[in-house]
Formats: sequence, C-alpha cells, structure tokens
Amino acid sequence: MGKNKEQTAYEKLSPKWRLFVDAYFNCKRNATKAAIEAGYSERNARQQGSLMLTYADITAAVDERSAEIAKKAEIDIAWVLKKQVEVIDRCMQHEAVYDNEGELIGEYKFDSSGANTGIKTIAKYLGMDKSTVDVVAAGMGLVLHLTGKPDEADD
Repeated sequence: MGKNKEQTAYEKLSPKWRLFVDAYFNCKRNATKAAIEAGYSERNARQQGSLMLTYADITAAVDERSAEIAKKAEIDIAWVLKKQVEVIDRCMQHEAVYDNEGELIGEYKFDSSGANTGIKTIAKYLGMDKSTVDVVAAGMGLVLHLTGKPDEADD
C-alpha cells in the first residue's frame, strides 16, 4: 500500500478559493482584482478580497505559494539583505556636481532618500526600527530625547 501524500494548503481550498489565490498572484497581489477574477461581485470585491486574506486557509496557501516562488527564484532573506546593502552603498556614493559649462563646482550629491529607505528596511527586518521620542519643556525651547529602543528602566 502506498502512502497518501499530504495535501498542500492550496489543495485543501475549495475551488472558488483556489481561483482567488491564483488570481491574487496573477493580479500582482491585488485582492480586489483577485476577488473579481474569482467570481465575486465587483460591487463587493474590495471588501470580499480583504476578507479573504483574513482566512487562515487562504493565507496559508498564499504563504505556501510565495515560498515556492522565492525558492524557484533562489531568493531568501540573505539575498534580499545583500541586495539592499548594495543599493544603500550605491546611493551613498558621492557624485560631483557640475555647472552648465561642465566645470566642477566643488559640491557633491548622493541619494539620501534611497539610502535612508534601504537602511529603514533593514532596520525594520532586524527589529531595530522601534524608537521613542520624549519631549521635555525647557524654557522657551524643546529638548527631544531620541532613543533606539524604549528603556524599560524608565517605566
């Protein structure tokens, strides 16, 4: 007797829910469009799509499919972090600024927005994005105390 292969999360879904999951990936993870493609009414598609993504069976199938896609593309968190560091490094490169005649004006620029976004993305993944801001009145001005993580000793 052969052993029965355990069903995947996707295989456990009803046919209509499978349509939704398939459409969700075909529609670039747009739940509203996926709901319409799966046969739900356009009038209620936004609510229905959002609701569908709260069902544990559907999220398990979506997570399963996402993992399959990442595996096929040979993408893991190490790859993502490595690429993010490369983007940050590129954004941090200083680029000389020239005037209209092509003369170096002695100023340099870099992509601070791209670098900051990359750093924030990595910090968020590593759990380093939690910060607190304490505002303390000091005469006519303000004093801000910024910390990387809340200090439990102050509670």
